Amino acid sequence: MPFLDTPRLRIHYQEAGTGPQVFVLVHGNFASWRWWKPILEPLHKGWRALALDLRGCGESSGGELDESGSTYDIPQLADDLAGFADLLHLDAFHLVGHSLGGAVALQYALHHQPRLRSLTLAAPPPATGLVGMRSGASAFAGLLGGMDPNHRPSMAALRSSYRLHRALGTNRLMLRRALPEMMPAAALDPAVAESLLADAARLSSDTVVGFLQALHRWNVEAELPGLRIPTLILWGAKDIVVPRAGLEQLARLLPLADLLVWSDTGHSPQLERPDRFVASLAVSIRNSRRKRLRRLLRRTLDWCAAAISLRSIIANVHDS
Repeated sequence: MPFLDTPRLRIHYQEAGTGPQVFVLVHGNFASWRWWKPILEPLHKGWRALALDLRGCGESSGGELDESGSTYDIPQLADDLAGFADLLHLDAFHLVGHSLGGAVALQYALHHQPRLRSLTLAAPPPATGLVGMRSGASAFAGLLGGMDPNHRPSMAALRSSYRLHRALGTNRLMLRRALPEMMPAAALDPAVAESLLADAARLSSDTVVGFLQALHRWNVEAELPGLRIPTLILWGAKDIVVPRAGLEQLARLLPLADLLVWSDTGHSPQLERPDRFVASLAVSIRNSRRKRLRRLLRRTLDWCAAAISLRSIIANVHDS
C-alpha cells in the first residue's frame, strides 16, 4: 500500500494504469479509495488513476483536531489534495470527486485552475453546501434540516452518541442499512460490499461531525463564474442525498459545465454504472482537448493580429 507523507498527514492511495492521461479520484463521506475500485480495473490504455484516502478516512492518518475546529473543513481537505499532487509532481491532470469529494475537488479547482485539464463531479453537494442539500424533499434532507451544526451542545451530543455506537459496533448495523440506499443500482460482490462497510464504520465520531460542520461552513457559489475548466456534473435520478435543483444551479454558474442525468442511478454512479462512468471520463478528455485546441487557436490568432499591427506600424513609419 503506497503512502505519501506531508507535514500534516500520511496519505494512503492506490494507483492503476500508466500513461499521459492522469486522473486523481477523491471519494466522499463514510468512504475510502475503494469506492473507485470498480473503475480502476477497466481503465483505458494510456490512462493513469490515483485514488487517495481523505484525512480521517481509509488508511490515511494524522490531521488531528485543532482548536480552530477547521481540521475537516473543505479548504483544508483541498490543501491536503494540493500537497498530494505536489508530492507526485502532477502538473496537468483530470480531477474527479464524488459526493463530499466533489466539494473538495471543486474547492481545489477554484484555486489551482492551471493544473487541471478537466473536472468531473459525481453527485457533489450544491455550491451552497449543507444549505443546498437541505432543500431536497427526501427523508435525508429532512434529517439534515433537523440538525444545527453551529449548536455546540447538539454537536457534542452527536459526537458522544456516535462514539458509543462505534464502541458497541451498532454503527455497522445502521450503515449496513444506509449504504445500499446510496447505491440502489449497484451489483457488488459481497466481499466488496463488506469492505465498503468496514471503511465506513471505521470513521471516528470527530470525523463524522467534522465533515457535517465542514459542509455547513462551505459556500463557493460566488466564486463559480471564474472557473473556466471543462466540467461534467453527474447526477442520478434515484439520488436521495443531493437534490437536482442544487446541481442545476451549479451547472448554470460554471461557464464550461454540463449536467448529465442518469435516470437509473442513485448517489454512487461509479459503483452503480462503472463502465458508463469510465466512458464519461473519456468525454472529459475530449472536452479538455477541444479547450486546449481553442486556446492554441486563439493565441495563434492574437499573435497574427499583433504581427499584422506591428507590420502596419513599421510601414507607416517608413512611409513618413
